[in-house]
Amino acid sequence: MTPQYIHHPEAINALANILDQPFNPNSGESTPCKMEKEFYNGLSEPVTLVSRSGLPITIAPMRIEYPNTFLVRFTFTYNRSVKIDIERLSNAKCETSRALRDAIRHGSVKEGAFGKMATSITYAVTKEQLKAGGGSLYLTNLDIVVSTMQGHYVPRHPHNLDGIRNYLVGREETINTVGSFGYAIQIVDNEGIYGKRYININKEIYEISPIVDRSRLSGVYHAKTAPIGDNGVVPPPIAMLYTFEEAEQYLGFFKTIEEARILGDISEEQRRELEERALQLKRDLAEFNAAKLNHDRAFDEQKRAFELERLQEEEARRTRENEWKRQESEQSIRLMRLKEEVATLEHQRSMESLHRKDHYEERSYSRKDSSEFFKWVPGLIGAGAALFLALR
Repeated sequence: MTPQYIHHPEAINALANILDQPFNPNSGESTPCKMEKEFYNGLSEPVTLVSRSGLPITIAPMRIEYPNTFLVRFTFTYNRSVKIDIERLSNAKCETSRALRDAIRHGSVKEGAFGKMATSITYAVTKEQLKAGGGSLYLTNLDIVVSTMQGHYVPRHPHNLDGIRNYLVGREETINTVGSFGYAIQIVDNEGIYGKRYININKEIYEISPIVDRSRLSGVYHAKTAPIGDNGVVPPPIAMLYTFEEAEQYLGFFKTIEEARILGDISEEQRRELEERALQLKRDLAEFNAAKLNHDRAFDEQKRAFELERLQEEEARRTRENEWKRQESEQSIRLMRLKEEVATLEHQRSMESLHRKDHYEERSYSRKDSSEFFKWVPGLIGAGAALFLALR
């Protein structure tokens, strides 16, 4: 890499975010560095200030030691922990930078309480300067607008978004002139990430090359004559700032000439081709719908067949269950009858057994009686014979 004497790191334009909650520093701590601006109106008429935020502030006349002069006092307060790089301002050409450098370097710094250091510079704007500027001046070294004008005659800050829009309208005579028509587009690409674009207006291709403007945010600036309203009245001109993504959507940007020519201007032949494609799409859609209808019909038929088969299987299952229940009932009846027959047979056998037992017992008793009788017969015979002999 070739050595360089001076390096130029570039800061990217951006917007600081606003805190959702207010910041309240601790009561025991103070800021190590503070920059303040004080305004004193020594003119005989009110003075309106407009900062980069776009907020106008009007200051009434007051008595100061410099009559017919508007003063701005810039005070820089810091403590010893703050590092100040004075060497950066060693070759400063800006009057403000030189004054600040000299104030710090040559000892016009006052030391206050708690080791605080303070230096101040006062700027003056005379009544003659304001008059020569038409009543309004933009102080570049203070980045504020100072004006003796009032109301809507007070200029906007040139670097505020509304001011940039007004600048876009004001610099284009065709846009800013009543009764004429104007249309302007400008691409600001400070980071070099977007590149040139093409646009098709009335079948003609236009190239829009990006520029670098560090005083503005990157984006696409668009100013144009406003369209006629419903009441037939032409409103004031329109100025917009688009992001690169929004510009692609709303402004019809194209990356190549061919894209701008094809997409921005459809010829008759291309239009017919599109119509044929649309017609073919309709045919394809009709065929698709017909095929879908046939498919749905086949699906419905198959579904009905499956349902009929399911119903038949369900009926067969119920029939089998009923048959099983009938057979089970018949078997239960047969088993019950069989049990009854077995019980009857067992009863009969029991009765027969009892009968045989009674018969055997009767016969046993009869044999026993006969045996006893025969035992007594000899005695009876002997007794009879004895009695017979006695009677003789």
